[in-house]
This record gives sequence, C-alpha cells and structure tokens, in this order.
Amino acid sequence: MTSKPSHVQWTKFAWWMVILCLILIGRVAIVQQYVAIHNDETHYTIDGMWARAKLPLTQVLWDLLYNHIHPHPFYNPDTERIGHHGKLLSGFPKPKSNLGPHPRTGHPSLYMLILGPLFTLFDQAWLIGKGSVYVGRAVSAVFDTLGWLFFLDAMRRLVGARIALAITAAVFLWPYTFVLGALAYLDSLGTFFVNLSLWYYVSRVRHSTTLRQWALLGVLVGFSILSKQSNLIAIPPLLSVILIAPPRMTWQRIIFATFCSFIAMLVTVSILCNPVGLYTETLHAEDPDMNIRVTPDIVWHRLILPFSPKDHYHFGERRHGGWDNKPPPVRSKLMLKIYEITTPAFFLVFYLAAIYSVVRRKWKPLLLFLIVISLLAYIPMGSCMRRAYVLIPFATLVIALAIRDVCDLRRGAIQSNHSCPKPAH
Repeated sequence: MTSKPSHVQWTKFAWWMVILCLILIGRVAIVQQYVAIHNDETHYTIDGMWARAKLPLTQVLWDLLYNHIHPHPFYNPDTERIGHHGKLLSGFPKPKSNLGPHPRTGHPSLYMLILGPLFTLFDQAWLIGKGSVYVGRAVSAVFDTLGWLFFLDAMRRLVGARIALAITAAVFLWPYTFVLGALAYLDSLGTFFVNLSLWYYVSRVRHSTTLRQWALLGVLVGFSILSKQSNLIAIPPLLSVILIAPPRMTWQRIIFATFCSFIAMLVTVSILCNPVGLYTETLHAEDPDMNIRVTPDIVWHRLILPFSPKDHYHFGERRHGGWDNKPPPVRSKLMLKIYEITTPAFFLVFYLAAIYSVVRRKWKPLLLFLIVISLLAYIPMGSCMRRAYVLIPFATLVIALAIRDVCDLRRGAIQSNHSCPKPAH
C-alpha cells in the first residue's frame, strides 16, 4: 500500500489547522460576547504580572513563583511590591480591581508561568483593566480545545472512531464544558494535562515495556497538579484506566512502573512548587470554603447538585438571583436553557451507564464510575460545578464504554440472525 505524497499530507494538515483556528476563534468570541467577566478570573490572571515585576530575580522566583501556593502572594504593579490575597493591606490598586480581602485559595504557579511571557507583549494599563482576563480566556480556550482533541483520539483507540467522535463532540459543545473551559480559571489547563495523560497512556504507555514512558506519564500528571492542586483527584480514575486498558506487562512490573510514574510526578511537582506549601494549602486552604468536609448532608448536596442547574455558579439564575441579586455571568438565555436541560441529562446518562454495567457485569467501568462518584461527593464544590471539571473526561469514558458494549451486542445479534439457517419450505 503506497503512502500519500507529502504535499497531500501537508495540505490535509493545513486544512485541519484552519478548522481548529476557526473553532478557537468562534469559541473565544462566543464566550467573550455572552459571559461577563467575574472577579475570580481577574484574581487568576493578574498573577501573570510577575513577568513585569521590578523586583530582584531571586524574590520573583522564590516568593512569587515557587511559594505562590502558600501564602498566595501576587505582584502589585502600582506599588511595585508583593501583596497577599486575602489581606486587607494587600496593596492591590483601587477597589475597582474587586480583589478585596476575601481569602482566596492558593494554587501552584504553572498557569501564571504561561501567562507571564504573554503579558510582556501588551500594555500594562490594558492588562490591569480587563486585558489580563482576555488573554487568560484565550489561553484557557486553546489548552481546553487541544485537550478534548487528545481525549477524542484516546477514545478512538478505546471505543472506536464513530462513538468517540459523537460523544466527544457532544461533550465539547455542552455549555458546561464549552463555557467553563474557555474562562480564565485553572481548570482548563489542569484538565488539558489530564486528557493528555489519558491519551499518552492509551496511545503510548500501554504498548511499551520501558519505564521511561511511565516516568513521562508521571511528569504529565505532575503538570496537571501544578495547574491546580485539587487535580490530585485525577490520580485514582487514571489508575483505573490501567485496569480498563491494561498494558502488555506482568502485574508485578505494572505495579513497579506505576511507582516509578508516581516518583516522577512528585519530582516534577517539587521542582516548580514548594511541597510544604502544597501540603499546607491542600489540607488547610486559605479560603475556608475550600477546606475538605465530609458529612452526610454535604455529600448528599454534592451528589444532587448536578441535577439542580439553576443553583449552579455562573449558570444558575436561582443561585445568583437569591444570593447576590445579580444575573448569572452567562447572559445568553438560550445558552442557559440548553445548560439547564443538558447538564442533568449528562449525569443521568452517567448513572444509567453505571446501572447498565451492573446488569452486564462489566466491573471495570463500574469501578471507574464508583471512583468518579466518590470524588464528586468528596471535593468541596459549594455551588461551583466547575470544580468537578477534571472528572468529566472519566465520566464520559464510562458512558462511552457502555455505548460500545450496546453496539457490540447489537452487532453480534445481527450477525447471529444472518448466520441462522433458513427454514425449509
């Protein structure tokens, strides 16, 4: 079989790049048009001002970057000194910044490391206004869109091209992912590395017997944690994928390879983030709402929250109208209506896929479901569904595996009917 000429391959690649750019431009434009800027986005993006800091290099590297997770410092371009989120005397310019004294959970510095070099290309006054959020949204949209492309290819290898394309397109266009993935939060970058880790395992690691591939997998998972420390919850579902698509190794070597991957993850995180600060902020967050609490009523609230879309932060009209008497940041009535229908529908299908796995005795997808639902009940969300964003790829995988099994059963039934002998006349 002859391969296509190189110029044909490059033409095809160029067309795919054009399509990708159009998708990105359209996504950023829609989100910018219909989603108001929230001050939380300013809090995350203004951290990128470290690249303009008029401070000693060692102070920038140590105080602003390596120890950014705790006690959560930031560079104030007006006073040209370091302040700390959550302190009245932080010195941040003017109340219009709306950063105020509210304690904000610290986070590792990977997102601000990406924003910093980009901020050097723009006017500082524009960045301190809304410009930093515009740049942050564009960065989030790029990483999130690429992440779902990696997820698409991983699904193609696990459940087939048609199912993968259909379910990935549906999840990507779902207002939950389409909007939240393009906002200036840490979730997009962290989920990108989770999807990249999933793709790398499915396409490379499980077909390899070298520990180097496993170590690189650990590095990718480490980058997800360096985006947001709560992405530690992605580790258990990633481990369950090893059971769903096991590598070509003995189980003894798989355990050792996983250990090596874990060590590589720890080293990666420790290079760019103070591990003591990471431990402190994870267990004792500066924002008391982010401290982990598990009681029966809190767990029940978290499990039913996906089915109460009007109570969701960003999207919920009942939540915003009853709490701060303001409209939700998402201003499109059509988008809100689609969100109110599709969000409960997604999680209903997720539960139905788990029931199907029980009926069919598919224990591996069921294990992944139990891990996802346990983490959903565990993470402190309040009314903020975006904190569950990193779990959506794994919930989607549970659904995709159930759909594949249904298709296999149907295909087997058709083939069985065709192979039956015709009755004699």
